[in-house]
Amino acid sequence: MTTIRASLQGITDGIVDPQDAREFIQVSLDETLRLSSLVDDLMELSSFEEKQVKLILQNVDVPELVGLVVTQLKMKAKAKQIELSVEIEGPYTVYADADRLRQVLINLLDNAINHIPEGSIAGIRVKKIKSEHWIEVWDNGPGIAPEKVQHLFDRFYKADESRNRSGAGLGLTISKHIVEALGGSLRVESRLSQGTVFMIFLPAVSIPSDDKLMT
Repeated sequence: MTTIRASLQGITDGIVDPQDAREFIQVSLDETLRLSSLVDDLMELSSFEEKQVKLILQNVDVPELVGLVVTQLKMKAKAKQIELSVEIEGPYTVYADADRLRQVLINLLDNAINHIPEGSIAGIRVKKIKSEHWIEVWDNGPGIAPEKVQHLFDRFYKADESRNRSGAGLGLTISKHIVEALGGSLRVESRLSQGTVFMIFLPAVSIPSDDKLMT
């Protein structure tokens, strides 16, 4: 709010040169969007914590969902010369909320793209082990220090401030709540100089024939 107020006050007081006004207005707009996103994230997180989120559970084709996620982020990855890899051992269907699961995968893969250097690799790996579906979002970036890994799902925590200035530090917290609401778990492993992997574990449950709304 301080940035917005200062920019607009400078324009109205005539302090800002008319030629620079457009830039100051853009700064104010960007800050407004950032604050709006923060409010939305806080409201969403509050809904999960109070168990007021409605999930539309249905049969979800995992390879198709992964394809949509990769397509959405491939231009961003290309701009950083980052290779996107997809490994799926076979056809998989999970009983979940497609939009929410997609939200988690986009957040995790987008984070990977943001936090690894040019020329790196990031990807999604899907497999089934015994009674669980595993969806892994991984990268071969610089990794995260052990003392920081344990805080990654904390509210407002940023493992690397210099690389994530625009985010509020709520994406991973919300992602964890989503996966847990789907009956699964979200974990992370990271090694310095080797990379990071976020692991989504979803139970392999019997799939009803009709879609189900769950609160």
